[in-house]
Amino acid sequence: MTWTVKTAGWNTEFSLGFTQVALQLTGLNYVNPTNLQIALNSTTTPFLVGQQNSAALNNFVAPRLTTSDTSKLIFGHAGIGRDVLELSGGQMAVALGVDYFTRDQYAVAPADIANGLTNNFSNNFTVGKQRVASAFGELLAPITKQLELDAAVRYDHYNLSGGSASPKIGFKYTPIPEFAIRGTASKGFRAPGPAENGQAGQTFFAGSAVDDKLCPKSAVPTAPGNFVGQCSVNVPGLQSTNANLKPETSKAFTLGLVIQPFRDVSATFDFYSIEINKQIVSGGTQNQVRGTNFTPIPQYQADGTTKLVVPPFAPIGYTTISYVNANTTKTSGFDVGVQYDHKFDDFEFRSQATWSYTNKYDLTIGTTTYHLAGAHGPFFYSGDTGNPKSRLQWSNSFGHGIWQITGTANYISSFSITDSSAIAFTGQPQDTCLSALTNSGGAASSDYNNALAAGIVPQATSCSVAHFLTFDLYGRVDVNKNLNFHGSVLNLFNAKAPLDWATYGGALGVAPWNPSLHSQGAIGPFISLGVTYTF
Repeated sequence: MTWTVKTAGWNTEFSLGFTQVALQLTGLNYVNPTNLQIALNSTTTPFLVGQQNSAALNNFVAPRLTTSDTSKLIFGHAGIGRDVLELSGGQMAVALGVDYFTRDQYAVAPADIANGLTNNFSNNFTVGKQRVASAFGELLAPITKQLELDAAVRYDHYNLSGGSASPKIGFKYTPIPEFAIRGTASKGFRAPGPAENGQAGQTFFAGSAVDDKLCPKSAVPTAPGNFVGQCSVNVPGLQSTNANLKPETSKAFTLGLVIQPFRDVSATFDFYSIEINKQIVSGGTQNQVRGTNFTPIPQYQADGTTKLVVPPFAPIGYTTISYVNANTTKTSGFDVGVQYDHKFDDFEFRSQATWSYTNKYDLTIGTTTYHLAGAHGPFFYSGDTGNPKSRLQWSNSFGHGIWQITGTANYISSFSITDSSAIAFTGQPQDTCLSALTNSGGAASSDYNNALAAGIVPQATSCSVAHFLTFDLYGRVDVNKNLNFHGSVLNLFNAKAPLDWATYGGALGVAPWNPSLHSQGAIGPFISLGVTYTF
């Protein structure tokens, strides 16, 4: 709820709020190995494999898994503002305020998952509380009719990460009404969240790796001395938190133009350059944890046969990795916008197009720089979501009185799965199509493991991810001033998601796709209808 009061020339605003999101997950048919063994050994009501069993026995062997996750947010805000001085360009205005919020996250796995009895139902947990207190001030000064300056500063203090001030200054110069220059310079601050420096964890499978102790001659997988299958193993990973994480800091600069050559036409161009220091990413030292199973496994012999041999080291059980503060991330590019508005006799028409282009997106960790723009990049440091250079959106809206229809085209450019500078999580290169498909952790590394191990790029795969174009439609009809009906169709023409054989976050199988960029192509047309009534 929000209160606004005006006294003695000051505009005062107060707000308080509370939100809670609750999510309950239920898993069925997940076998509890201990219970299964008890049922198999039972002499009274044994579990019959492949035959009909009672509902009670099935529920004992595969008990229902449930978990209830909650996320709570409590926040408060107080702010004041007023005009303080008459300048040549207008009134100088000042604003001051404070904010406070506390966030509680509680998301844990069911007991059987947490105890390691079964998996695949829930692979992460987060339990933590974050408290943030902030204060800010802003000054807007229209020096002249042509020059406007603004300055702001904000201080945030996090209970787990300390505090930092984030200043910003900007200007806008309008020598003539049809043309303006604007720019900003600012510093930023982001503290790690509970999932990064609190009590949290996540398990995953990503790509294949070489066990260099059981496959010392990895260049020739069948060489004598190598153990069968250990030159390409799919090792589970454990992502943990890092209590020593430092907050991220950033510096950002923008410079742009605003042009309006005609009454109905306007355009903007803004160049940006951002540098982030101590960026929080998954990475750092990976530790291999080996089990205690020394059961004999096949080993290649000098005569070309295999023989069961007790390995000198137990196979890798899993690897562990944490979050780290990367050295530097630098990105630059530009945004272009063009808008046309015109009111005809019978209806209004608006056409608006925006183009965002990433020229550089470089992530430096240690002495290695990963070039992410236009590529997947090294999958464990970049999130493996892909980084297309261009994104475009073009919307056209028609309206007349009580109705409006808007069509929007969305475009994401293609990008490569290779990166000449990348060293993947497994320590393997991604500088060729073959090495990228093998080491990037996507569907290709599991579906075509044998072909890739033999140095063959399967014809069904691709060394790049194609562009993606969708079209959305929105409509609204006002019945009266209080009631309206509205609806939309996303991906109206059912554009299919392009195949992405390199992302480890996508669906595996015959049609892997990238959920971070192309999920609408996997969902297909999505229809939404609604009614809004304003009291």
